[in-house]
Amino acid sequence: MNENDLVSWLNSRSSSSISTIREAQSGIEVCSFLILITGSPQFEKKITNGRTKEEKARNFEIAKEIFGSIGLSFDFSIPKLINGDKNELISLIKCIQSLEDEEQPMSDHEEEGDYLDIDLLIADLEENLNQKLEDSKHFAKEIEELASEREFYLDKLLRVEKIAEKHPPSDSEAVIKILKLTSGDFQPCEE
Repeated sequence: MNENDLVSWLNSRSSSSISTIREAQSGIEVCSFLILITGSPQFEKKITNGRTKEEKARNFEIAKEIFGSIGLSFDFSIPKLINGDKNELISLIKCIQSLEDEEQPMSDHEEEGDYLDIDLLIADLEENLNQKLEDSKHFAKEIEELASEREFYLDKLLRVEKIAEKHPPSDSEAVIKILKLTSGDFQPCEE
């Protein structure tokens, strides 16, 4: 299989759109395929954007962890992978390609080597969804509390403004001027 065939194969298996083998140095495509073939969604949250060397290295560490979870050793140089070493990337992609044809345990969830069943996958997805729903509720509550606090302080400022307007301008001019400033008018306080 030539380089273009490997790129096409990896794109089709990882829903990506890389155009060269070197673009696989982010580790995203490799991890995506390994997660898919091993049925290990718990690793999905760990994948980084793969923009910096540290993020790329973290993605290949995840790939190494997935290899270990299915009883395989990761015999590839992570520094070479993240630097886009074409030969190392081709070796890795060919290796993961061979996994597609082999019968490997799909997850380390099963102690007796059974394959991951759909119920376990659904349970993992439901757990993930429930956690995201809880996070959303928590954030919505925080936003509501901040909105309430904003309204409280706005009400206080409006009251201060009304009280200040009842006094002679010479006594309240500075307060009213401050209350009528816009965000663009504010300058750092001098101490």
